[in-house]
Amino acid sequence: MNKELKEKIAVNAANEWCRCFKCDGRVNATGCTCEKDKRLTCHKWYDGYRTAVLALEDDRVLGSLWKPADGDDLPEIDREVIVLIKDSVQRNIHAKEYLIYRIGFGHRPNPDGWDGKNIDTDEVTHYTPKLYDKGGWNAPNIAYWLDIELPKEIEL
Repeated sequence: MNKELKEKIAVNAANEWCRCFKCDGRVNATGCTCEKDKRLTCHKWYDGYRTAVLALEDDRVLGSLWKPADGDDLPEIDREVIVLIKDSVQRNIHAKEYLIYRIGFGHRPNPDGWDGKNIDTDEVTHYTPKLYDKGGWNAPNIAYWLDIELPKEIEL
């Protein structure tokens, strides 16, 4: 991931953190008017930006954990993983466009499908899932996936 993309992601994260693209252009705590470069006036925006920059520079965050959803290294079929989904493009108060990601769960369904049995009629029907994008995902626009063990429910 290049520096320009990291910068865009950090700015987007800061905008989501403080909602600057929806505000009235004033810093609530001080009453100052937001500058074009929010790093100079909005402490909340800067906190979100700086935190994102530090995380993106840490190899543990993107180096080996987040993997491209259209790459060759994909999760096993039917393995549930955390995904970043390209959601929309937003404009901030300075008319700059930012790609918005949302987080979710995703998996790669078995392309061969499965057989389901109707419990009323005992009729067996074969179902073939709809697959999206190059990785064969269960939902469209998945950009990255996270390779970590998900927490399990505790049985009581």
